[in-house]
Amino acid sequence: MKSFFLEWLNSKMCYPVLSRCLEGGFHKHKRPDWLEDIGDPDDFSDQVAIFWEFLRSQEGASLVSLEALVARQDWEGLARKIRYMYGHYKKEKFRDPLYQRVRQVLHSAAEEYGYLPGRKYSSYGARSESATTFDSYLAHLAFGMKPIHPEINVNAINTREVILFLAKFFKEQVDRELGSDCRIPIREFCAYIRGGYDVEMIYPTPGKVKQALEYDTGEDGHETHMKNDGTEDWPYSEDSLRELAHVLVAKIKQYDLLLLFCLLRYCQLKQRDIAKILGYSGPSGIHAPMAKLDAIIRQFFSLHDGLSEPDENEELLQFFGKLLLDSCKDDDCSRYE
Repeated sequence: MKSFFLEWLNSKMCYPVLSRCLEGGFHKHKRPDWLEDIGDPDDFSDQVAIFWEFLRSQEGASLVSLEALVARQDWEGLARKIRYMYGHYKKEKFRDPLYQRVRQVLHSAAEEYGYLPGRKYSSYGARSESATTFDSYLAHLAFGMKPIHPEINVNAINTREVILFLAKFFKEQVDRELGSDCRIPIREFCAYIRGGYDVEMIYPTPGKVKQALEYDTGEDGHETHMKNDGTEDWPYSEDSLRELAHVLVAKIKQYDLLLLFCLLRYCQLKQRDIAKILGYSGPSGIHAPMAKLDAIIRQFFSLHDGLSEPDENEELLQFFGKLLLDSCKDDDCSRYE
């Protein structure tokens, strides 16, 4: 079946439209650390390429609406739709990981817990449209509310069972506090969780700077073992992580992207230099391959505990990143200097 939207994405018309749609907000969006630019002035085109890859992955109702707009050549409508999707795309990337996980769990239990998505905020609880909304956890604390936090296994805070238990427990407290069946914004439920439990290791607060991972240095001057022995919380042994790194490297090699990865992350060359090395006429030539590399890494991470939200582990990620960089060689850099 012919896809009008995919045909448009691959046309010359696409890039100028995406550029105009994204130029107002791209500066707020950072690339993932794995592919973060190191000062190349052409990073806006890079952002467009990444979002282009995201648009290619659309399916379901979103794809249907995009297809319809292109089919009837409603270019203004398409631009509005793309701007809306980009705003949502950015917001999701910077969303509190605790919020993302709680919303995911309550959404899956929608009918039983009264989950209701909304443009301004999502909530759960009372089903009546006229129900009172518990609008501010912190404000209620200031006015004397004394929340009760039941004893739980904090390490299991990301499980469906614990999240639903706390959601019900908190809902009952709020109903007693306000004297009626209430709706609770998910952000206020998350504030309650953060207020009573130390969940930073599992759900780090967005924007909070974490302590860097430290390594011991061997006699040969190479980093060998981690100083902060936090590996007991990892879902994998070091040997298993090495095997996973080999699997991901093999996947990257399948698409002939390993040299790009090494030049970008290990050698830390500028995009314009990498483009020249790989035979492109300008920096924009590597944007699509970079987006593909980004997609491969993201997809791989999403399949393994600890490597992606909601249970992303910073120390584990840094160690795994070092294993990936071990696949690169100094020769990859020196031959191009």
